[in-house]
Amino acid sequence: MSNAMIEREPPPLAGHEGSLADLFVVANRELAQSDARIYRSVDRHLKRVREILDSAEDPGFTPSAEARLLQPNSIGVEPSFHRQTRGSLREICRKHGVTGFSRMTKDQMIAELAVRGVQAPPVPLEALTKKELIQLLCKQAGT
Repeated sequence: MSNAMIEREPPPLAGHEGSLADLFVVANRELAQSDARIYRSVDRHLKRVREILDSAEDPGFTPSAEARLLQPNSIGVEPSFHRQTRGSLREICRKHGVTGFSRMTKDQMIAELAVRGVQAPPVPLEALTKKELIQLLCKQAGT
């Protein structure tokens, strides 16, 4: 196989010229670029959400309508201990006086919190699936 064959660009998909493998490569490249655009957009929105949430830590802060829209439960995502990170579960345990949580598994921490009647916190934005993030962004955009 010559270097010219290895380095040549596959033909454009619209022309349907070239081998099936070339068409597959082009289609996958276009799909990857499309996904990359979506992920960049989601990343921008998550950064904006993080700024909103960080500003919410100020005493006396009243969430705006926009900040309330960014709550996962606004799209039907129920609060859950299982979708929390281990670190956030540790913080919740510490806040509610659970001892020995550093040696507990995630399931053990969840069970202990449930026994104490602690309400599950909202699912963090970072734990949302791609589908849930898109639903949340569409709801925010009003589409």
